Amino acid sequence: MPPMLPAFTAPDPKPQVVRRNFFVNVLDGTLWVFGITFVSSSTILPVYLSHLTTSAVIIGMIPALELLGWALPQIFTAPIFEGRARMKPYVLSVGFVQRLPYLIIAALIWRSGSLAPAQDEVVLILFLALYTLFAFCGGIVAIPWQEMISRLFPMRQRGRFYAAQRFFGGLLGLAGAFAAGWLLLNVPYPYNFALCFLCAFVLMFFSWVVLTRTIETPQTHLTHAPQSARAYVKELLDVLRHDRAFAWYLLARGLGYLGWMATAFFAVYAVRAFNLADAQAAVFSALLLVSNAVSNVVWGWLGDKYSQKLVLILSSLAYLAALGLALVASTAFGYYAIFILMGAASAGLMVSDLTLVVEFAPEAKRPMYMGLARGMWGPFIGLSPLLGGLLWAELGYPALIGASLILTLVGTVLTWQRVREPRQSAAPQVWRNAEK
Repeated sequence: MPPMLPAFTAPDPKPQVVRRNFFVNVLDGTLWVFGITFVSSSTILPVYLSHLTTSAVIIGMIPALELLGWALPQIFTAPIFEGRARMKPYVLSVGFVQRLPYLIIAALIWRSGSLAPAQDEVVLILFLALYTLFAFCGGIVAIPWQEMISRLFPMRQRGRFYAAQRFFGGLLGLAGAFAAGWLLLNVPYPYNFALCFLCAFVLMFFSWVVLTRTIETPQTHLTHAPQSARAYVKELLDVLRHDRAFAWYLLARGLGYLGWMATAFFAVYAVRAFNLADAQAAVFSALLLVSNAVSNVVWGWLGDKYSQKLVLILSSLAYLAALGLALVASTAFGYYAIFILMGAASAGLMVSDLTLVVEFAPEAKRPMYMGLARGMWGPFIGLSPLLGGLLWAELGYPALIGASLILTLVGTVLTWQRVREPRQSAAPQVWRNAEK
């Protein structure tokens, strides 16, 4: 096994550079969230797919495909980016490619308006292929982007940074949700969905333009040390063997991702069960965004001041409450509360997942820890839509909700009982010593 890269701390930039990077990257994230609101994978996209297919498995694939594409590539890209002096060039190049599928999807859906219904299967296949490209580009760019952010901001600012991105994105996203709702209600199908994708692409392209203004300080004292695949796998196994708290965290969150399978079906079930218009999906998106934005302020403060583990537990409890309500809700108004709770839960889980992995890792090994985490979660994320779709198709909606509730509860208990707070744990240093 090659010698480990030395631990490093990024040189402290000037305060004005830190403020500039904070503003630039918050604006980038804000525009990204604003754009993604027009094509929410939890509300609008499942409703669009319900026009093309009746398969619950395919409909359930969309949120899971987004997560799987984000998670799976990272275990393979981690050794590529580990020890690189700069991350910004990779973030910009892959990020540009990532945004292009949305423009092509907009054109595809617009063109589908002049096709016979028999061509829906072709449109569906092309849509899934393009969405897969978008999702997996997100996974490829994830490690260099997270590593860049970790170098730009110290640990005690990261929670607030991610929360600020989501908060301001949520505020603008609220306008996006209403705009999407207007399009879905007033523009004929499928042109309404095509315009939603076009709006998403334009906003996400501007977020890329803003991101180019980031000032990155090269880590000139780092050297990239290539590893063989065998040595890299051995190092991954050593992490799991010596950093037990991190291993328990991976298992607990894996179960949590599996329990998230119900989210793909909330909007579709509500629209069908209560005979709602497609535009109602935008109302659900608005509730999701408002809750997400407001709760991000709380999660960011709690995570920075106390611990990200606390944020993870509390946000999991919010999701458990949403699942419990889904079992008994008998009106559309009940689903308003479900999406409010889901928004709060997703905000906390996002903030804690982005920061906890980094806190567990020795600084020089952050890309490897991030890649290992996402790679370990990949099978859970990939199984999620298959299991969710099969449960709905074979046993019904209550069985789907019940299974999600049990899996999430087990994951939450494991987090509480087995996952030590990384800020108070010497596990990363113990692992480093074990490698010597």
